[in-house]
Amino acid sequence: MHRSTVKRNETKRMDALLALPLDRFRRALTRLSAEELAALEARLGVQRIKHRLARGGFGIARHRSPRELALLARRESALRQEWQRRLTAAAEPKQLTLLGQRTTELAAHLAEKQAA
Repeated sequence: MHRSTVKRNETKRMDALLALPLDRFRRALTRLSAEELAALEARLGVQRIKHRLARGGFGIARHRSPRELALLARRESALRQEWQRRLTAAAEPKQLTLLGQRTTELAAHLAEKQAA
């Protein structure tokens, strides 16, 4: 059975993003598309479930899971902030008021020239 490597490579890429230090993770979020952000959010959920289940297990994973859950919570917060930043950036008007004032001043100036 031949499996597609696209999903596997994408999963590795998302895991690598989650493993970055928090400041580099935040910078990397700004370069991702909306689809990639959604995929990263889904991968974050999978990792959170994995580490929650490890809390009830045995061995070293049980002891690492509280730290990993805290790291994932900070990354989830950064991801939420990036979504919020993108939503507010999309809601802002694209036209500058200064440009609008200059346009009306220019139109008035041209009208005066034509009248004279």
